[in-house]
Amino acid sequence: MINQGLTSEEAAKLLEQFGKNEIISGHKIRPLEIFISQFKSFLILILFIAAILASLAGEKLDTIVIIVIIVLNSIFGFIQEYRAEKAIAALKHMVVTRVRVIRDGKEIEINTVDLVPGDAFIIEEGQKIPADGKLVEAVNLQLNEASLTGESLPVSKKVNESEEDDKFFIFMGTIAEKGKGMAIVTATGMKTKFGKIASLLKDIKEEPTPLQKHLDVLGKQLGIIAVFGAILVFGFGFLHGGEILETMLTGASLAVAVVPEGLPAIVTITLAVGVQRMSRRQSIIRKLSSIEAIGSVDVICSDKTGTMTKNEMIVRKVWVDGQTFDVEDEKLNNKGFAQLLRIGILCNDASILEENGKLTILGDRTEGSLLVLAKEKGVNIKEYKGKGSAIEEFPFDSSLKRMSVVWSEGSKKEIYVKGAPEIIISRSTKILSDGKLTDLDTSEKKKLSKVVEDLAGNGFRLLGFGYKEFKGEPDKIGRDEVEKDLIFVGIVAIADPPRDEVKEAIKLAKNAGIKVVMITGDNPLTAKAIGAEIGLIEGNEKVISGDKLEKMSQPELEKTIRDIKIFARVTPEHKLRIVKAFQAKGSTVGVTGDGVNDAPALKQADVGLSMGIIGTDVAKEASDMVIADDNFASIIKAVEEGRVIYENILKSIRYLLACNAGELIAILGAVAIGFPSPLTPIQILWMNLVTDGLPALALAGDPKAHDTMNRPPRNKSVPILTILGKKFIITVGVILATATLVTFIVFLKFDELEKGRTVAFTILVLGQMVVAFLVRKGEKWNSNRLLLVAVLATVILQIIILITPALHSIFDVVPLI
Repeated sequence: MINQGLTSEEAAKLLEQFGKNEIISGHKIRPLEIFISQFKSFLILILFIAAILASLAGEKLDTIVIIVIIVLNSIFGFIQEYRAEKAIAALKHMVVTRVRVIRDGKEIEINTVDLVPGDAFIIEEGQKIPADGKLVEAVNLQLNEASLTGESLPVSKKVNESEEDDKFFIFMGTIAEKGKGMAIVTATGMKTKFGKIASLLKDIKEEPTPLQKHLDVLGKQLGIIAVFGAILVFGFGFLHGGEILETMLTGASLAVAVVPEGLPAIVTITLAVGVQRMSRRQSIIRKLSSIEAIGSVDVICSDKTGTMTKNEMIVRKVWVDGQTFDVEDEKLNNKGFAQLLRIGILCNDASILEENGKLTILGDRTEGSLLVLAKEKGVNIKEYKGKGSAIEEFPFDSSLKRMSVVWSEGSKKEIYVKGAPEIIISRSTKILSDGKLTDLDTSEKKKLSKVVEDLAGNGFRLLGFGYKEFKGEPDKIGRDEVEKDLIFVGIVAIADPPRDEVKEAIKLAKNAGIKVVMITGDNPLTAKAIGAEIGLIEGNEKVISGDKLEKMSQPELEKTIRDIKIFARVTPEHKLRIVKAFQAKGSTVGVTGDGVNDAPALKQADVGLSMGIIGTDVAKEASDMVIADDNFASIIKAVEEGRVIYENILKSIRYLLACNAGELIAILGAVAIGFPSPLTPIQILWMNLVTDGLPALALAGDPKAHDTMNRPPRNKSVPILTILGKKFIITVGVILATATLVTFIVFLKFDELEKGRTVAFTILVLGQMVVAFLVRKGEKWNSNRLLLVAVLATVILQIIILITPALHSIFDVVPLI
């Protein structure tokens, strides 16, 4: 029954009966809660105080207008926050995980949410278990069940159909650290152990990004300035004989103007919209903070296979019987090749699915290429495997660079090994040549090493194959003993061409001041050939192999790290050392990873980038971003997008602070020298809601600048106010305030207080519209259509206020003509 699995019809009925295999979040977006939360801010508190003061002063119209502004501001804040919450909630559904199952007698791949009770699914190393199930196959299977039990040590799992002990079951949310297996689903979704626990818990809150933390501090500092400014206004007004309630109302209004309360909402909505934009460019954000970090990386450590190359593994050449053959060569039909194919089929965790004449590889592409080769040579793989069985397997180990299987067929047992050719050669004592076994001495090994060098130098990915007859019990002897004294059979050369876009992406990265480093488990010569082809290395840049890296101390590595472009034959442990070395030199590092053992490096990096197609669930969990198409070019696009988003947020903040500085200096300046405030409370509040808000939001959606990827990465250690440009903010604030004050004072000389305030109000509004274009620093004035609309709308609203008699008393303006 397991061989057949469920039928499609059975699966569809069970899916309807039990529902999707997903954990339903305890956290829901509650619009009413979001709306009520708008009334808890510092801005609203000041506005309420202003409304009370206006009421006490007998200004009924002002009181009504302030209350209307409170409601409008809250609605505006609610719309922004609700949109942001929805966008952030969508993050959890962007990363789709897949699982290999048996249905209708065939192995296929489906989304994990479509698993149903009774499904037979395959467990692979690095996989996050998608549902609860009972094991029917287990080979060296060890699971990390810390998510359920808190115990970090892996638990060995076995098959026992009669007993109900936990060690014979697997559970959703746990991680397959080693081995492989197959299980029958017993529970899905909220019915699983994990689901029952999750139903009692609430979601972990998204951590604020570094920028949001900086702005939180800045907001508090501005709050202090606002209170101090309000006290100064009241004090100056009182000293110059102003009415107490009026000066208090002006002071409260000034406090509203100084604090850019829309700022957190603008940052959140910009980040949330940025998440959606990046997902359209194949970069799925798992943590909002990574948007900022990716824009500031100056080193990207990238895997070669599948990221810089297409991961379209095709066997092109085979070395057996002392000769190198093209795979199409008719002479490639000897015993050596037959034995190589046998090892390639039986020592293999991949499988191939044939539908409508098209072959689809399920599992590792390199292993899949061996199965495709066998099929092209007329081998019936299913029939081949059905003649015997694996009694022990040693999975691929990135540090050992090999894998093996003990195969039993009839009364004969053999061990089949494949891996890095130099490793298989070093562990072999004999060689199969022309159907005969001969000793593999030092001189023969040197000849083989030359073959490896020649093939690797042409950019091929290489696998070596060995075997031996086996006697005894492998679990009692141990892996090292099992995998030595081998008979060397041959080498396959696999072509994995570079991606078409990668050369241009590397060029773009160089222009942007980003150092690109290749990290690969492949032969150094293979890596160097690919590196030269894609423009990564152009001269005498260093290529370091794992064995040399192993001999270097961490200080030695840090000393030379900037001169190295390629790290070859490295392990995940080496990758972690490389990341730490770059960080020790002050770099912001992005690193790619797809395997279980890549998790430490992904976590250590400033931005961990996991692969969406070939990445294990463990790697995705450890990463900050998932590159959906596994393409290096998508990483560079993510860097560009990250820079654009960060720069747009800064533009919005710079605009708000410059405008607020103008209002603050104008009011404080006038009151300090004994004049009335050039702006009334209602005018200040109007500018805070409309003049500040609309252009700031439009700036957050600014298209990329012409030189976004022609500038070096941002320095993370620079203070936020320095990045924003203190000089610009103060200069613009002084210019706005001076223009406003001079105009106002001129009209006062002619006893035209109301007209002076009307002109000052209008000049400040129009001046702030000019500032909206100035913060864009040299970009084409018409490249942001949303900003043009926001500015035009603000100007039209100002004209309506000036020419509509019914609005004059509300906004304290008079006709100018």
